[in-house]
Amino acid sequence: FLCELFDKWVKEDTRKVSIRLFDSIMEYLVHGRYNVCYMNNNCCQYFVVDHNGSIYPCDFFVRDDLVLGNIKTGNWDDFLKSPIYLRFGKQKALWNKSCDNCLFVQLCNGDCPKFRLGGTTPKPLSRLCQGWKKFYAHTYPRFKLLAEELRKEFNVKEATPIGNLKFGRNEPCPCGSGKKYKYCCMM
Repeated sequence: FLCELFDKWVKEDTRKVSIRLFDSIMEYLVHGRYNVCYMNNNCCQYFVVDHNGSIYPCDFFVRDDLVLGNIKTGNWDDFLKSPIYLRFGKQKALWNKSCDNCLFVQLCNGDCPKFRLGGTTPKPLSRLCQGWKKFYAHTYPRFKLLAEELRKEFNVKEATPIGNLKFGRNEPCPCGSGKKYKYCCMM
């Protein structure tokens, strides 16, 4: 689905239609910064305020053991320095060892911890890992070209590059399908 959506977006007009995921990838490739939590390497981007004023580190983890305090009685400085908040944020970077060898780890940083829950290992892969690999194998070369165009247009120096991501037509596809790139995600 995302590959088809990307192809349609690129074909029709990348400047008129805003798709949050695509915009976030472009933000990283052009400026070297993450603007969404699930791409970042930690989970300390924002707070959730519940109806009763309770503060949590994430809307997917509104749990009793993650209450940082209450907006009515606490202050933002205390919430930002909370050991619970800082510990929760660091969990994002504790990804599966296989992520260390992934070409796209800088684009997902192990994905959102909500997709890593369960599994049979202490640090399970994201349930979306294979899909992300397929998506990035299909889209990264064109994202990179779009980012280069924007950097030239706005006279922005290249952001921190993501390794040497060049996919040879006859090389195995980085999505892990076992097919050659030209017969898989390059299409």
